[in-house]
Amino acid sequence: MRLAEGYAEVRLTTVPAMAVDETGLVHGGFVFGLADHAAMLAVNDPNVVLGAANTRFLRPLRVSGELRRMQGKGAYLWRRHESRRSVLRPYSGRTEGRGMIIEMLDGVKTARAPVWFMRQAGRYMPEYRALKEKYTFLQLCKTPELAARITLQPVKKFGFDAAILFSDILLPVEAMGLGLDYAPGPVVTPRIARAEDVERLRVPAAGEFGFIRDAITGIFRDLPRTTDLIGFAGAPFTTAAYLLEGGSKTGFPAPADAAGSAMFSALMEKVALTVIQFMNAQADAGVRLFQFFDTWAGSIGPERYSREVLPYAQRTVDAAKSRGLKVIYFFKGGEETARAVSKLKGVDVFSVDASLPLGEFYDLTGVRSVMQGNLEPEILLQDRDAIVKGIDMVFESARGLKGHIFNLGHGVLRTTPEENVAFAVDYIKKAGEK
Repeated sequence: MRLAEGYAEVRLTTVPAMAVDETGLVHGGFVFGLADHAAMLAVNDPNVVLGAANTRFLRPLRVSGELRRMQGKGAYLWRRHESRRSVLRPYSGRTEGRGMIIEMLDGVKTARAPVWFMRQAGRYMPEYRALKEKYTFLQLCKTPELAARITLQPVKKFGFDAAILFSDILLPVEAMGLGLDYAPGPVVTPRIARAEDVERLRVPAAGEFGFIRDAITGIFRDLPRTTDLIGFAGAPFTTAAYLLEGGSKTGFPAPADAAGSAMFSALMEKVALTVIQFMNAQADAGVRLFQFFDTWAGSIGPERYSREVLPYAQRTVDAAKSRGLKVIYFFKGGEETARAVSKLKGVDVFSVDASLPLGEFYDLTGVRSVMQGNLEPEILLQDRDAIVKGIDMVFESARGLKGHIFNLGHGVLRTTPEENVAFAVDYIKKAGEK
């Protein structure tokens, strides 16, 4: 390896890293600051494994000040060459490389469109159904070893460019003090109907989602370094919708009825703070790419969404960006909802359902973001000719976009044949070459 002028090489033989951030590493209690471009090289070079013995680092800088562990606040690194402090976040056992999605969002030109599917892990796979015969859905989500195994299954089997954490958007509501079950759809008890119900809700801390942290640690242990891991949470409105309905209900009328009331505002405040803590738990574990699901955004109407919902959605996006995360925002609701949701600032990728061609999002909103989507999930139930036609139509709609991540308009359906998923992924990779 040839070093640029002014760089020196140092080899460490200490124990694996305890914490990591963009500008410094803690190795066995020793701090090595890194110039920004050197840090990028070390983190993103697939030939460098951070945290292992004999790891190479470039240009070690002496650090003045102290490194100390502060309860509830993480570790802080004071650097002599600048006055601000850098927060060192917990290290999950592996420092990520960059997969194709992170590369695209960092401005790197990728060889093709990356591909992953919502609900790619789960019910259509026989491996998952075998586990489901032994465990409840909640047990699968909250047992780290099982959640990690399920997350990795479709990546190993179909070669997706990203894994998405096997979890559920409603898991945080248990920590708020509510009951949660699946029969088979979600059932939340008691249903939130009055101001007193909201008052009883609590906002959990990120540390209460230890099962999420442990699952992510297990995923990183086996995930290829060039495969991104996507964390996720429900957007505040969609999460609140389930609380107001007590579960899933066609059309979700209760949120629209409640919007504008003091009770609704108080509920959205607590839900938004809870969503942020759920996101923080995943960021603490090393996730760098995060998707918010606003599945029911279209149920309230664009004007009321802009007035009653958007401020809380913006707060969660801002919180994710403050953690250095790349943000994907998924919504359903067509053209009018697109105009309202597109007002969100800081979103790296907008992900739309199949009702809105990707290119039309640009025309409707004027927003020039990377787009994700949006093959109709039902097409994967059809023959190969229909699958090819559907994929080609999505690619045609994506022409001229800033960037395109191929996905579905919503989740993989339960009855989808595995061989169709395999065929679709292979064809998307070939057709998506630039």
